[in-house]
Amino acid sequence: MNLKIKYMSDIKVIEKITREEFCNLDMGEEIDLGVEDFGFCLKGELTDEEEKELSEIKKKIEDLCGKTHTYRRAGDDVIINDISVPKELSKREEELEDKIYSKFEYAAPGYMDETMKIAKENDRDIHIPKGSRMYYDYPLSCVVVVEIQRDLEKSSEFIKAFCEGYQEIYALEKDSSKIKEGNIPGMLNRVTTDGCFGIWGHGIGDLVLEEVYVYKDGDIYRIEFSIGS
Repeated sequence: MNLKIKYMSDIKVIEKITREEFCNLDMGEEIDLGVEDFGFCLKGELTDEEEKELSEIKKKIEDLCGKTHTYRRAGDDVIINDISVPKELSKREEELEDKIYSKFEYAAPGYMDETMKIAKENDRDIHIPKGSRMYYDYPLSCVVVVEIQRDLEKSSEFIKAFCEGYQEIYALEKDSSKIKEGNIPGMLNRVTTDGCFGIWGHGIGDLVLEEVYVYKDGDIYRIEFSIGS
């Protein structure tokens, strides 16, 4: 890349590749590390009886309405595929799911202070070796490869590196774009800029980390993300 690369403490943007090149990349062997292991998306727990009850409710709703294609609410009514779900089922399903998701906390690269507070409160011992690579593809017109510059031994250190990667990508896009950042007039969506990465749709403040996928390739890890907005 013909870019003036900025350096941050734990990461370095090293290249961009096409989505086709990324799809053809041999990531290595997937290892059992997910977003929960990095201290985020911590779910509440149901009892065995509640898990069974929730499963039975979902089966009843699917039998009645079919697999979800359209979902909407009309006041207190839940309507799936244009079929109303009995209120006693939808209400109890919501109660149980609220219990699961009540503890959800997301890593948000646009809100570093809040994110790092949560990360340090839920810190775990991990090992991500120097030279490992993180792959960012959303909301970008390419895939950006970011290299970790030192061994990371704490989950909070990894979350910091992840956030720094996005901060660097957005800073480089701003520096190289002729189109000014901002929202599309009359909409909350970010304008598509014409910088080195072609960011579209969302500002950094919209992004949250939903999942982490880690692969071992020789002595390094290759890491990709599922990002919500």
